[in-house]
Amino acid sequence: MRYVVVSAIFSCLSQMAHAGGLQFQCGPMEGHSYYSDEGLFEGDSGWTDNRINTETVISFDLDESTIDYRINSLGRWVTPEMEGGATSLINLDDDASFQFIAIWPNAATEVVTIAEVDAENYTAIMMLSQAKNGPLGANTSAFKGECKVVSF
Repeated sequence: MRYVVVSAIFSCLSQMAHAGGLQFQCGPMEGHSYYSDEGLFEGDSGWTDNRINTETVISFDLDESTIDYRINSLGRWVTPEMEGGATSLINLDDDASFQFIAIWPNAATEVVTIAEVDAENYTAIMMLSQAKNGPLGANTSAFKGECKVVSF
């Protein structure tokens, strides 16, 4: 039975992705961040509510298992590769969710999870775990946002 459900999910996703791929357009994300007691944050460490207001676009080629991860940063689209970093698929689950790692040199390491993919309503969620360490101090964050799923 599990095989039938998984096959049905991938069939729906494949129909959505005429060229063998999907695009996830994700909006603002809300979450929490922990700032270490060092650098700019010295004396002001701890947990705080946080938000990412930028748009994120994730294109996933189902045939090649490749990820194109783009963030609209101050009106300019950037990718880890443009900054000298890398993006790599970690896993693709049998419920059509997937995870990848994005390394932004001198900025952050991120683990991104796309889950709750709904082929009928063309929606999903994006979960982002982010770690930063630099001259301003170290911090780690976890965010969640809503996504629209479109074919490409």
